[in-house]
Amino acid sequence: MTKLIELLIAVGFSFIAVIEIYLYSSSIYTKYKVNRLNEYANYGIKKKPKKLIRANQEEIKNRYNNYPEEIKNYIEEISKIATKEELEQIKRNLETLKINKKMKNVFTLIKSAGYYDGINHSIAISRFNTKEELLLLTNHELTHASSSGGMHKNTFFCGFSQIRNKIFFAEALNEGYTEYFNQKYITKDKNNGYKYHVQVAKILEFIIGEEKIKSLYLNSNLKGLVKQLEQYINKEKIINFIINLDKILLIQNQLNTTYILSLEEKQKLLNLYNEITIFLYKVYSNKKQDNYFSSSNKFLELLDELDKVSYFEIEFKKNIKHKN
Repeated sequence: MTKLIELLIAVGFSFIAVIEIYLYSSSIYTKYKVNRLNEYANYGIKKKPKKLIRANQEEIKNRYNNYPEEIKNYIEEISKIATKEELEQIKRNLETLKINKKMKNVFTLIKSAGYYDGINHSIAISRFNTKEELLLLTNHELTHASSSGGMHKNTFFCGFSQIRNKIFFAEALNEGYTEYFNQKYITKDKNNGYKYHVQVAKILEFIIGEEKIKSLYLNSNLKGLVKQLEQYINKEKIINFIINLDKILLIQNQLNTTYILSLEEKQKLLNLYNEITIFLYKVYSNKKQDNYFSSSNKFLELLDELDKVSYFEIEFKKNIKHKN
């Protein structure tokens, strides 16, 4: 463990980020994080300041010509859908981003293929992936970096996630929408993971609206997203929904290792899936809209797809395939 930590720090990770990665799939750490998620709700979701500038005007002059090729391509795609103000902030974020592509076998040990370290504002991508996988992973991490609002007082803002007092809140919501954003606008429907949480993101977009949720994400505005949902359901249930998504992601991260769920854990996971589905259904039902009945079929199709990407449905398909 000591050698691995030293290696990760040597290639640019902060010590906190290294410990976070290394323990990510630990069942003890998972229980610890689940217990701390509820603490965040007590602190209250913060509102990000309107402007958090990483680079000044002098630093960003002629920046485009100095970008690595992957960042140039990324900016070319994202400029098609971002507002002028959003694009300027994205460019500032990417101007100061550190990219580490020298990682080889380390990620096989930490069960990860890419990582955005918000503290050091850097990304690292494993080189054991194929060229296509490498591009997909790089774009995913660039999207994290693009939506980063930086640190303000004691809170770090990144997309729909917030970190305060060492608690990572709304990580699952952020990962799901980040990958959905990536598939829809950058990689054009190529799936890179987080299937369950991507489907949740699709449903939220269907309810809130494409332009609204995209703007909230690019501006690191989790508080704004909660306000949008509060039109249809109370805040306590929204916070519980966000925490449940985080719990599911923590369990799924364990399952990426050799960890096997007990019957009790499977029941808890099933309950979490049910609570997510019920929440989304209630939010949609409470939203008054002119085309409610004509759009309800589409909404039910999205919910059906959500069920298909749950752990239990995937395991069922695996077992059927194995028996055949």
